[in-house]
Amino acid sequence: MGPLLRPSRWRSQCRLGGSGAATGYPLSDGPEFRRRAPAPTFARQGANIMREVKHSLAGACPPPTVSDAIILGPGLAIHGSRMRFGRNEEIFGEGEAADHICRVVSGAVRTSRFSSDGRRQILAFHLPGDVFGIEPGGVHSLSAEAITEAEISLIRRSLVETAAAQDARAARALIELMSRQLTSAREHALVLGRKGASERVAAFLLQLADRFRAHGEISLPMSRSDIADYLALTIETVSRSFTQMERDHTIELPSSRRVVVCDRSALELLQAA
Repeated sequence: MGPLLRPSRWRSQCRLGGSGAATGYPLSDGPEFRRRAPAPTFARQGANIMREVKHSLAGACPPPTVSDAIILGPGLAIHGSRMRFGRNEEIFGEGEAADHICRVVSGAVRTSRFSSDGRRQILAFHLPGDVFGIEPGGVHSLSAEAITEAEISLIRRSLVETAAAQDARAARALIELMSRQLTSAREHALVLGRKGASERVAAFLLQLADRFRAHGEISLPMSRSDIADYLALTIETVSRSFTQMERDHTIELPSSRRVVVCDRSALELLQAA
């Protein structure tokens, strides 16, 4: 198996032209970014990654490294292509063709959308093993960016649909994937609708602890700005919640990206308040 290709290197090898601009756009933790929607001209800055992959797989140029079979669920293992994305690099954009389903191999990804007034709402964080980009229609309703450097498996949607149509086990696996995503979305909506700031932050930390199977320490790949946009809070409110939990000896904060859970029971009580 040859080396994995980064999107920028992949574009140059395919000779697709363009200005050579990065495929993603920079994100910052500042409030100015969080109130500003992506520039409308972004979609015109060269061919996007998904179209390049689809074009290459159709034979326009040598395909990227093909991974081993990617197991999406019992009875649903499909070969796909792996690509690397840099920190804050866009994987796909809202409104683009949903030709591929994605799976996180390493790193972390956020999916989000912007409101009409330019505010960003993060809908989900995706960690290694998570599948994202499944859409009921033919276009993406959200944007996806790599939070950290990430390796992503890209699986043709048509291959998944064909497998599901021909094999009952594959169909059940696909339904299970979609059901888990719906459950996660429902739980997130309940957190936003029923809990105050401290309760939301506590629920978020418990969720991460369970997903990482962490015993005491949680590594946060996302920034305070990301957490704020996920929980529909301000950065200042998120920071105050962390500080209060530390004062109460519920957590410790060795660094901005590390959280040590000192009293999980207290965190659970706070979540349930």
